[in-house]
Amino acid sequence: MRRGSISAVMVSIAALVLGTSLVSAASYTTNGGWSWVNSGSTIVIEGFTWHLGAERTTTPTGSGVAVSIETSGIGAGIAPTDQALTARGGADSMYVDNTVAASIGAQVVTTDAGCTYGQMCANRGQFIIKFSQPMTNPIVHFSGIGGGGYDSGSNGKTTAWTELELLTPGITMTMLSQQNLQLVGNRIELTVKNPTTRCNTITNDYGATASAACGSVRLNGTFTSVAFKADLNSVNNANPYVNGQLEDAFIIAVTIDPSLSSTTTTQATTTTLATTTTQAATTTIVTTTTQAAKTAVGPLENKRTPTDQLPSTGSRTPMITVWATIVLASGLILRRRTAHE
Repeated sequence: MRRGSISAVMVSIAALVLGTSLVSAASYTTNGGWSWVNSGSTIVIEGFTWHLGAERTTTPTGSGVAVSIETSGIGAGIAPTDQALTARGGADSMYVDNTVAASIGAQVVTTDAGCTYGQMCANRGQFIIKFSQPMTNPIVHFSGIGGGGYDSGSNGKTTAWTELELLTPGITMTMLSQQNLQLVGNRIELTVKNPTTRCNTITNDYGATASAACGSVRLNGTFTSVAFKADLNSVNNANPYVNGQLEDAFIIAVTIDPSLSSTTTTQATTTTLATTTTQAATTTIVTTTTQAAKTAVGPLENKRTPTDQLPSTGSRTPMITVWATIVLASGLILRRRTAHE
């Protein structure tokens, strides 16, 4: 391939990459349509049924990508009914986009199995978010992280909340917007750890002094699944709550942008093609030059460059002499033939 052709190909590829990167991204947020992949086992907490070791899935309209939430462990469950983020006090100002709050997410729970109220009850289980194809930088939205219980106005008042620890390596997190939510290393925690059950109020009968947590967290990376370990923490605002079970129910919704993942793949493939074409063209040019040099001046060492193979300025005289001799000899031969004819 000629050098001009290589340049034309590389310019075309660059234009293709640039054009792809300028295409506006299309985002899709889970908004209902959740169904069971695996309903797991059931547990009833204060009259409400939760499913442990279960999984629910939905495909945001127009995205073509299935989003699933799976739970595992003794104290991480998912409900058969789903809720809008607004159901637990989520509002537009608490999320990265003002269209998110009305989205319907999966309703999940962290339970108190084996807990002593008023302290951290670690490793209730895991919440795993999965995609049917690799996704880049998805955004997870939370609503209503916070729970609790009370026996009476003066005794048995305990608040509880979930803390999530990122387990999947190679992924980082960025807080985009929040209400009483923060990132502490690889953990998602409450800022004030004495919450209500709703993000739009700071008081309840449990003695809470802060709202529940809502917000949007971006997961940086390209992956098909991400896992969080769930811990249940609690505070006794009087005596511990003893006449029931404590749990923290909250909502998870997810925003995906399939165009980000496809753009990343296209650029990587295009770069590889451009590099391969250039290398092939360079090899052809070097080979052609080497062969021509060998014919003119005889064998050369393999380590020499095409420039090394050309005669130097000081060696031109012997070459001219050789060619002059050949020309003179040719002339004599022609004269002799003419004479004989």
